[in-house]
Amino acid sequence: MTVCVWMILFLLFSSLFLLHSMFTFKAGSLNINGGRDAEKRAIIKDIFEDKALDILFLQETHSDVLTEAVWALWWRGQSFFSHGTVFSAGVAVLFSPRLSLNILSVSEVAAGRFLTVRVELNGFKFCLINFYAPAEGAHRIPFFLTLEDFLKNCDPGDVIVMGGDWNCTLDFTLGRTGAEPHFQSSSVLSKIVSDSSLVDVWRLNNPQTRQYTWARNVGGKLSLARLDRFYITDSFRNRVYGCSIYPVAFSDHHMITLELHLGSSTKGSSYWHFNVKLLLDRVFCEKFEFFWELWRCRRSDFVSVSQWWEVGKAQIRVFCQQYTSHSTVATKRAISALEKEISGLENTCSTHSASQGQLLNSRRGELSSFLRERAKGALVRARFITIRDMDAPTSFFFNLEKSVSRKKQMVCLRLLDGTVTTSPAAMRTLAVDFYSGLFGKEDCDSDCVDQLMEGLPRLSDADRDLLDSTISMEELTAAVGQMALGRSPGLDGLPADFYKHFWKCLGPDLLEVFKDCSQTGLLPFSCRHAVLSLLPKKGDLTLLKNWRPLALLCTDYKLLSKVLSNRLKNVLGVIIHRDQSYCVPDRSIMDNLFLVRDLFDVCKHCDTSVGLLSLDQEKAFDRVDHIYLFSALRAFGFGEFFTSLLALLYKEAFCLVKIGGGLSRPVMVQRGIRQGCPLSGQLYAIAIEPFLHRLRTLLTGLMLPEMSHKPSLVVSAYADDVTVFVRHQADIDSLCNVLDLFQRASSAKVNWGKSTALLLGRWSGSTLPLLPGNLDWGTEGMKFLGVYLGSDVFQKKNWEGVMERVCARLSKWKYLLLQLSFRGRVLVVNNLVASTLWHSMMVLPPPASLITALQKTVVDFFWSGHHWLRAAILYLPVEEGGQGLIDISARVAAFRLRTAQRLLHGFGLPWLDTACVLLRKAGGYGFDKHLFLPQLHTLDLTGLSPFYCSVLQAWRLLLCKREIVSTPGIWLFEEPIFGNDLLDSQILVSATMKSKLRDAGCVKLGHLLMTPAPELSAFTGIRSLRTLENLVKEICLSLPVSYQTYVMDPIASSQWVDGVDFIFPPLQVSPACEGWQEDGTKLLSWTTPQIGTFETIGKKALYLLCVKVLNLRSLMDVRVSRWAELFGTGSSPRGCWRSLYKAPVEKRVGDLQWRVVHGIIATNRYLVHLNPGAGDGCPFCSVAETVEHLFLQCQRLTGLFSLLRSFFEGLGEQFSSVCFIYGPKYLARKRRVHVLLNFLSGEAKLAVWLTRKNRIRGVGSDDVLFLFKRLLVARLNVEFGFYRLTHALDVFENIWAVQNVLCFVKDDSLVVNF
Repeated sequence: MTVCVWMILFLLFSSLFLLHSMFTFKAGSLNINGGRDAEKRAIIKDIFEDKALDILFLQETHSDVLTEAVWALWWRGQSFFSHGTVFSAGVAVLFSPRLSLNILSVSEVAAGRFLTVRVELNGFKFCLINFYAPAEGAHRIPFFLTLEDFLKNCDPGDVIVMGGDWNCTLDFTLGRTGAEPHFQSSSVLSKIVSDSSLVDVWRLNNPQTRQYTWARNVGGKLSLARLDRFYITDSFRNRVYGCSIYPVAFSDHHMITLELHLGSSTKGSSYWHFNVKLLLDRVFCEKFEFFWELWRCRRSDFVSVSQWWEVGKAQIRVFCQQYTSHSTVATKRAISALEKEISGLENTCSTHSASQGQLLNSRRGELSSFLRERAKGALVRARFITIRDMDAPTSFFFNLEKSVSRKKQMVCLRLLDGTVTTSPAAMRTLAVDFYSGLFGKEDCDSDCVDQLMEGLPRLSDADRDLLDSTISMEELTAAVGQMALGRSPGLDGLPADFYKHFWKCLGPDLLEVFKDCSQTGLLPFSCRHAVLSLLPKKGDLTLLKNWRPLALLCTDYKLLSKVLSNRLKNVLGVIIHRDQSYCVPDRSIMDNLFLVRDLFDVCKHCDTSVGLLSLDQEKAFDRVDHIYLFSALRAFGFGEFFTSLLALLYKEAFCLVKIGGGLSRPVMVQRGIRQGCPLSGQLYAIAIEPFLHRLRTLLTGLMLPEMSHKPSLVVSAYADDVTVFVRHQADIDSLCNVLDLFQRASSAKVNWGKSTALLLGRWSGSTLPLLPGNLDWGTEGMKFLGVYLGSDVFQKKNWEGVMERVCARLSKWKYLLLQLSFRGRVLVVNNLVASTLWHSMMVLPPPASLITALQKTVVDFFWSGHHWLRAAILYLPVEEGGQGLIDISARVAAFRLRTAQRLLHGFGLPWLDTACVLLRKAGGYGFDKHLFLPQLHTLDLTGLSPFYCSVLQAWRLLLCKREIVSTPGIWLFEEPIFGNDLLDSQILVSATMKSKLRDAGCVKLGHLLMTPAPELSAFTGIRSLRTLENLVKEICLSLPVSYQTYVMDPIASSQWVDGVDFIFPPLQVSPACEGWQEDGTKLLSWTTPQIGTFETIGKKALYLLCVKVLNLRSLMDVRVSRWAELFGTGSSPRGCWRSLYKAPVEKRVGDLQWRVVHGIIATNRYLVHLNPGAGDGCPFCSVAETVEHLFLQCQRLTGLFSLLRSFFEGLGEQFSSVCFIYGPKYLARKRRVHVLLNFLSGEAKLAVWLTRKNRIRGVGSDDVLFLFKRLLVARLNVEFGFYRLTHALDVFENIWAVQNVLCFVKDDSLVVNF
């Protein structure tokens, strides 16, 4: 092995397998003297990370219910509070986000002073007690007695860890510089500690040492005491291996820490990950690009481009680590030196001179400066990210959801002998053995492979040549653009974020690497090694088979895979049959669900029967044999070059299993398709297609009623979820034979224990087919692809517990609700809650009562109190004055209209035939797609299945108009003769005439035109031939002239065959809102969505249309804005709504602007209606306080408007009351100016509102101009600080220094212009 390869191995795997055999649990305790200051909280977080704490007890948090959400936003791990007041007391327990533990219970024993949390950690149960004793000795005794009672009732098996500020010492000769002020309380605590078998862990390790945790200098006299202590159960003292005291400078208390040894751990990252925050640092980016240019010059030093690339990735890791560690190490050393010097000075306090006291204060000041300066950068970053990502669809926001249950992590595994182990080493050994067997090669029968490959469809020469072309830079660039951000990287630690940012730098080199690999036939080392991350499935999680392996692959590997995937998707539909919907463009899981759902109704209404066998394949993706897979590729006609590129992905492939905080030794992958690879789904669809193809050839399947010209239904497949339709024993026997052939050819394995079988239709009196694998036939229903399908009673399972799950999910955000803007609340509801409802609701009609209850719940969550506006307004999009809150009924209606789109204009979908069979049952007409043309109120729809009833109910939300074309097409003969606006006849007004024609099956124009009058008379029982002739004549004359010519053309008429599918005619649709007059004074407007033909309407437009039609009655009398009366006719916020929330406006400020435009502000004029005894006057003057007065007319606003006017004019815009209230009408060409004007207007409104609140409360400034300037300066400082930290001041100037109206940058300093 060459030196370079050894270098690669060392750089990539150094420290990967340095696995700690013990788990150290480290707790800290600190009295912070108030935690309302954001900078202090940032310092606390830094200390937490510096000292590698797992748990931190805080005292004197000065928190309350209102500020708890601020704390929760600040802390990413679990946290629990017991509040005091904003000026005193308050305790909290903070847990590290990395700590894997189970919260058993939380108890607030004494508000603000005594909080307990029971946890299970690494097999031990702890009772964590955070105690803050009162300063007054007499007050301490009752609290200590409460503690005594609590300890007596503790679970004997719990380990007590008790920490906090006790405000007294037990031995003042060692614990104080003076006498104990209140000996009685000290004695009570001493007795409790002794009786409860607790030990002072610091004194245990330092029996005669004098060191203090509290210092106060009053009048030149220094008082010191060890008030902060940890107590622990005496039997656990042997696990204590560290206890320290650290000065923190910002508090008069020091932090104490406790370290325990608990055994093995799963804590920490298994391998290096690139810190994506570095991409915000322009200096890092510039230095990296320079580094890579130098590295590119060293390409000739390596034997191949691939080797150079592999070592280069390792060098990137070293470069990043060195960049981040340089300043961190120096800072830590300086802080550590200061901590030691302060402790040394305090320990010699009895000999302090005045100069030593000054030196001590000086060192404490230096330490404080260090901590604050370091925290300031983190605080600026955190504030910037909060402004940017809070209430936005970002991972930062969605990760704020509080988890109320323990994450399912692997904590133990069952060994082969039945014993359970928690040892990471033992679990990794077991995993290596398990996956060596799973991914190990099995001998497959080549004859069976050849049999399965017979008769498969093949690619055309053109498609094969397209796939075989060389990889281009354009393809790679498209692939990197399609990569999702924020995903876990592979073994090299470099995520897609890194490649996207440096693509111009790295892209050309990566293309050369892939060209080199295609010639050598081998990928770089790291690309061939995947990290297996195990995700829990259902079942016993002590068994490895119940964990799904997800391959974490290097991004460069995934880029090659994505290029091949993009090519493959263009041809996959050619070789994969329509009954397989997985990873094939224009197919979805809904196609499978619709088909099986419809089969239940077909068997019910059409007196037919069929058996369903749902096959469960064991580890389907992981068992695919590679030789079999590439045989299938060749059988489908894939070319040699494309096949060789696919082979690159699996040649000499290995995986390392991530378990117990580390990685296992490599396991060779000789079979299986990597789940996590962009190609995995497509490759599996190809691998299973020969099996499905043979089933279609040999099984009888189900022939649908009245569909004898169509192929029978044999199978429905979604990846490895295969459902086979059987009619008799011969089908079962053929299935077993084909399964045996498939298993011997590909190493697949069916798990009959998890497979299910179900009978549909009438099987009474028939001999039931015998099932393999001891399966039994079911009759009620089955869970198919996540949906319960079957009898009415069985299908109700889909809706059981839905309401409870929605409420539980929303409850995870209650802690943060007061801090969430309206936009954030909508994101929570739409993206996290409502999205979980759609899967079942797309397939089955939900109960109306459930929709009503769910809708009420989400609206209540949105308002979190008084409902200021009608719910229908909230459903409108933001750009139309709403908030885009989900309207569940409208979404369900939009789903049904999407079904209608696919039904009318789709081709090749497996469920279209079953849908047509069911539609023909409506009213006895025999119509299928034709039902969407007549006026539905004129038809009898009795007999239609519930789902298609809901589809036609949604269809009523539209008004359809036929587009008259010069050449109508064969469909014209399919036109229904009843209720059709295109056809008109007075004769058909007769109910008797319609009944006779319907009963005879004469329901289409083709039936009338192609059947001679005598035959028609005989069929229908209508004796008058003249009446029938007149009927035909009337209908023909009602057609447009070009249509009359067409139907009389014998060539056209000869092409029509009844029952054959023809292209459905295009329909112009509009919303069913008859009588609506667009006048600009109403909030509702039909100028959006833009709709044309039904076939081309997009999903969003359909949903918005449904929202407006379903809520028409509620919206039709809502004014566009309450300000229209004041501003006069022609004034409207249309065109301004969206800009109210445009960055850099914070979402909460956007909320205020939105409420102002709607006039939903709690002014005194409004509040007096709720409390007639209160006055309605303005807090600043005697005028009645209306919304108009508050934000426009109060005299105190004169100075504010004067400054705003100068800002507007400086930016080249005219200031006006309309522009201030509504915001500017956003124009892209004036984007920089308009977003800044909107920001200024928003901050001005915020200043108006805050000063009003301050005046009423009697706290803070009520000077609106002063506060407005402070708000601007504060925001500018945050933005400037962030962009200076990231070395991107030009970006700051582009956003904030437009025409230097607000500020400008000089010598890297911010200069404010007001």
